[in-house]
Amino acid sequence: MFPPVFPLDPTPLVETVIELEPVMYSDSSHHGNDATRYLNVLGFMRHPSVKSLAKRILENEECPLHIHNRALHMFYGANYMPEDREAFTELLLSESSPNRAILFHIYSDLIGRKTPDIPLDLIPYVFEACCDPWIRQVFVKALIKADALPDEIKAECTLDASKFTRRLVAEF
Repeated sequence: MFPPVFPLDPTPLVETVIELEPVMYSDSSHHGNDATRYLNVLGFMRHPSVKSLAKRILENEECPLHIHNRALHMFYGANYMPEDREAFTELLLSESSPNRAILFHIYSDLIGRKTPDIPLDLIPYVFEACCDPWIRQVFVKALIKADALPDEIKAECTLDASKFTRRLVAEF
């Protein structure tokens, strides 16, 4: 299910971020400036202006990785639409992407929310490609929440290196 569109107009925040873009791209601090704080807030808002801002940021080649990751979350995590399926699938399958961990996390969120028209056929691929124990655990939690945990993945989770993932499937 898609989350509802944010009921208030986020335009003032979006405009402020646009004004602060030069600082946002030059500041090496992950949390040290107002623009990144505003991006954190906007990252949970489903609204066309937020998605447009995210696209603007993603298209900027000088964007630092931590800002790029926030924009990915704004664009796909909060504002995923069926027309994004092909591009999102391509990103998920890109083995050279420096954003794989955040993409796997976004995919987990989309599955957990039972978002329509996400590429569920990629569940086995993401499970195997996800080597970070915490992200894998988040992914398995989302699959359980959405009642989408395949039997073969459940069986593999019983032998997972992470005791937390093993415990998750044991309780399922």
